[in-house]
Amino acid sequence: MINFNKKINIIPRWIIALLDGIILFQCVLFAFWLRANFDLSQMERFDVLRAALVYALVGFLAMFFTKSYVGIVRHTSLRDGITLLWTIAITAAGITAINLFMANVAEVNSHLLPFSVLVIGSLLSLFFMMVYRLLVKDAFRLIKASAEPNLPERKVIIFGAGEAGILTHQALAKDSQFKFVTVGFLDDDPSKKGKKIQGKPVFGGLEMLESLVESRGINELIISVLLDLLPPASGKLSIAVWRLGCMR
Repeated sequence: MINFNKKINIIPRWIIALLDGIILFQCVLFAFWLRANFDLSQMERFDVLRAALVYALVGFLAMFFTKSYVGIVRHTSLRDGITLLWTIAITAAGITAINLFMANVAEVNSHLLPFSVLVIGSLLSLFFMMVYRLLVKDAFRLIKASAEPNLPERKVIIFGAGEAGILTHQALAKDSQFKFVTVGFLDDDPSKKGKKIQGKPVFGGLEMLESLVESRGINELIISVLLDLLPPASGKLSIAVWRLGCMR
């Protein structure tokens, strides 16, 4: 099962680009249908297929510029969403330029893509391109969990609810030797207590460690703070680590 998991780890780029292109094409068709109040006869006033095809082709050019198809889908993040937003924005700008050219230079009476359709199609495209990436990401997570059910489970708590702690949590989720379960975070910043980071609670400071070990069965304490923030808390950390070792 592990070999199978490795084989499907990365979706080829051409498949991602093809799926994105299909979404662009279909969303413009749906946008036309929506503009016509779901009356197919009203769509005959437009060259719908040509408009959808041109929109998809301009979208492919935008993808080539933004490299939105390069990202590994199973690691989709906010940065990928921003890249998709740029892709759609460039596509919409390209279609707008074509519309202006047809109206002012070619003196064509109708636009290639009415602006209402352009807005609706662009919003739908952005939504569905992001949603299918998130669905694939979640599918990989489920496949990994089912393919490696016998990995030893380790319950961990992370000291440091900042950027370093978030990166540590994400790295643990991808570990292939242990099934790490992040119970939550500890942080000496009282303003973070009670909040959630990546869906995991911030329990409070180091004084919460002992009770969490007893109530949640914590196996590991992972220290994930910037080095310049470590010295003031080093004494507390030493005591906390010693207590955790004594209680295991």
